[in-house]
Amino acid sequence: MRSEMAPAGTEPWRQLIADMVLWLALILLFLASRLTLFLIFRGELSERPSGQAFLHCFETGMPSG
Repeated sequence: MRSEMAPAGTEPWRQLIADMVLWLALILLFLASRLTLFLIFRGELSERPSGQAFLHCFETGMPSG
């Protein structure tokens, strides 16, 4: 057994942490793309959205108005 290998009991935890980091990175990428689209198309909105409408858009994924 090589000394640089982790014990078998810690492998599930390492995989869980790796999965959580990947999940978080994908969520942040998704939010960044949503923010980019919001900034690109803000001129298409009929009225300037409030902060509450902006949060609602991020929570639901639906157009705010």
